[in-house]
Amino acid sequence: MHPILRIAALMLVATACTASTRGMRSTQSLAPVAIAVHNGSDNHTMLPMWVNFDGKEVPMGLIQPGTTWRERTFLTHVWRIYALPFTTEPNSVHAAKLKDIAAEFVVTAETPVLIELE
Repeated sequence: MHPILRIAALMLVATACTASTRGMRSTQSLAPVAIAVHNGSDNHTMLPMWVNFDGKEVPMGLIQPGTTWRERTFLTHVWRIYALPFTTEPNSVHAAKLKDIAAEFVVTAETPVLIELE
């Protein structure tokens, strides 16, 4: 079993996918980590997307305002977290337009365990 590892997040506030993760995809890793993302927004639901091994975004649930989402992932995995334009229910996520990236990062061993979004 690997020791508890910390995640690193290169966090960028942007309105479009920036060059930091554009064209990137997750790569295989044997080093598991736990991530936590806190949604400090009062009015935006956040949508975490894992960028899979083919470079496609995979929705991984919703982060309602004022809540913290926890996920097990691996070093070298790529994540994008979108701020939805309105609070939504899980069944209507696909109707939302994804335009605002609240954070994007590649998991490494150097950055915070908890990512704060507003």
